[in-house]
Amino acid sequence: MLITSENTRTFNTDTRLACTLAAVAGALNTAAFETVGFSLPT
Repeated sequence: MLITSENTRTFNTDTRLACTLAAVAGALNTAAFETVGFSLPT
């Protein structure tokens, strides 16, 4: 997806790429918080 044989990516391709990267970033962020043991004050 990052490298394409065409000159430009379509809007739908960019949207799918953005959503995928956002999901991966969110998952890594959640995993890091769980690993460190961060919790919200109650």
